[in-house]
Amino acid sequence: MTKRNTRNLIAIVALIVLLVVLFSFKFPYKIEEWGKIVPTKEWVFSKGTDDRLTEMLYDNERGVPQELKVRLVERGDIMTLSIHESIRSGYALDAGDTIGIIYSSEIEKNFTDLQGDLAIARLDLQNLLEGAKSSVIFTNEQEFNFAQKEVEEQRRIVSRLRKLYEEELTSKEKYEVELGRLRLAEIQMTIAESKLVTAKTGAKDSRIALARSQIVSLENKIATLERQLDLMKITTPISGRVTRMFSNNTLIAIADTSSHILFMPIPLDDYQYLAQEETFTVEVGGYVKTTFNGELIDKQQSVKQMNGKQVMMAGIRLDKNIANIKPGIMAKCVINCRSITFWELLQRFLKTSVE
Repeated sequence: MTKRNTRNLIAIVALIVLLVVLFSFKFPYKIEEWGKIVPTKEWVFSKGTDDRLTEMLYDNERGVPQELKVRLVERGDIMTLSIHESIRSGYALDAGDTIGIIYSSEIEKNFTDLQGDLAIARLDLQNLLEGAKSSVIFTNEQEFNFAQKEVEEQRRIVSRLRKLYEEELTSKEKYEVELGRLRLAEIQMTIAESKLVTAKTGAKDSRIALARSQIVSLENKIATLERQLDLMKITTPISGRVTRMFSNNTLIAIADTSSHILFMPIPLDDYQYLAQEETFTVEVGGYVKTTFNGELIDKQQSVKQMNGKQVMMAGIRLDKNIANIKPGIMAKCVINCRSITFWELLQRFLKTSVE
């Protein structure tokens, strides 16, 4: 074998060995971009231009509002908002804590009026059940006795006029006038007698039932207003810290700092590879300088233009809490995908070159 052939053979063997090594060796695959770290959930209490008060609980992991509550100011109503004096930026709160209260002059007025109406209705029912007091009974007796005397006197007048009318000594019109007065007096006596009986024996069942139904109606209205008054308490639906907001319309905001989401623009060429990963490590530099295990949770398909490149915004759930992190902080992030073989690297390079 000539020297030339020997060199060629050695070169071929070396190339084969090199290829075997390259194809068996795995290369780290990283994606480096700036990202924004936000809390998993944020709660914002704000006022609109039309004076409506809005509470919105936003879920950054799902990418949609989880809860929206709106309070409208009625025309002519005066509403006063009072935030607890201990609430300030950075203050830690637990879910369910009351941070403020809204006072409504209209609701307070209606509540007071209904409580007064209920007290009167209950007193009326008590009087109906127990019967009238002795002073009322005495007055009704006097009215009934007076009505009786009126009837007796009018009966004597009508009896006398009837005889005169039969003897044609008086006109028919005069007789009929006095007869009408007698009937009216008898009706008034009947009414006075009914009032006296009611005062002595109590009201009838129908009146008692009506009074009770009025009380139930008033109690239901008061219960509705009590629920409205309870809704006037501003309570936080999540645990977290108060964050400083620089918008005039934002009254208070709370960030759930127990977990965080990383939003990171991924070049379109790299996103398809990231989407294949189940979990990966994320190195966050700058202020944070921490390594996390990440999980891709937002696989949106919309493409955006950023700095002349096509990118897709990736939402990545971070596996641990970051102490004292500022919500919305920007940091240089490195996503460590799984190591790939030379063949996979070559395939990705060729595919990217073709595209």
